[in-house]
Amino acid sequence: GGVLGWAVGVVQAVNGNDSYSVDVEGEGNIRADASEDLQKMTRLREGHGVRMEVRAGKVVMGTVTGVNVDGTFNVALDGGGSEKGVGRKALAVIPGAEALLVGQPVRAAKSRARGGGASAAGEVMAVNKDRSYAIRFEDGDVEQRVVRSRVEVVSISSVEVLDLSENPPLGLGGDETAALIMQLACLLPDLRELLLSDCGMKDSGVMVLAEEIQKGGLHPLQSLTLTGEGQDIAPGCQQTLQEAWQRAGKKISCL
Repeated sequence: GGVLGWAVGVVQAVNGNDSYSVDVEGEGNIRADASEDLQKMTRLREGHGVRMEVRAGKVVMGTVTGVNVDGTFNVALDGGGSEKGVGRKALAVIPGAEALLVGQPVRAAKSRARGGGASAAGEVMAVNKDRSYAIRFEDGDVEQRVVRSRVEVVSISSVEVLDLSENPPLGLGGDETAALIMQLACLLPDLRELLLSDCGMKDSGVMVLAEEIQKGGLHPLQSLTLTGEGQDIAPGCQQTLQEAWQRAGKKISCL
């Protein structure tokens, strides 16, 4: 009670009636009745991706380019142009669309000239004056202006290739190392390729992996590399693992 307009706070609890208990700065604990209420409590900063209604029924995407002293915002629209002095109530935060930093790994949509709008991995190369981003993609392509709503932050869960090669202590764990690999396959749902060259893998760990793949585990991992002179895998264990992976339609290298 006593709170007028929108405020900034932290969710303390989710109530049984789908409302939220929120600790609001300067006001104490209040109840927010809907997730839309929480949207409006998010503090906006330069670089935030937002949605805004420019006229009845037309919603556009944009990026906050300025925070004014009167509490309004300047917004660069993704399609070109800008709006100044936009009130907070007119803006909805795009989830996860916080400002980005140079060097930050991302996935971004390429222009039609470089891939027809397909999303590809890369990193932020520069932050432009209009709060768009220059993106350098892993294949060498560069997009000089990508708006924030077309950029996705890469989190650990989206890792597709993990290279743990040249870490001999990993192999010393035997069964524990195999358990680590299985845990990674669960924690990283997009993991497709795991490289463990020169990690001193032992027979016991390799056999655990073979049994797991025979049971249909380690999904969606498609490629495993265990090459290198540092591996200590008996020919019989190596063959068992290779056969198990090949039957599952996966690629493995154990040279």
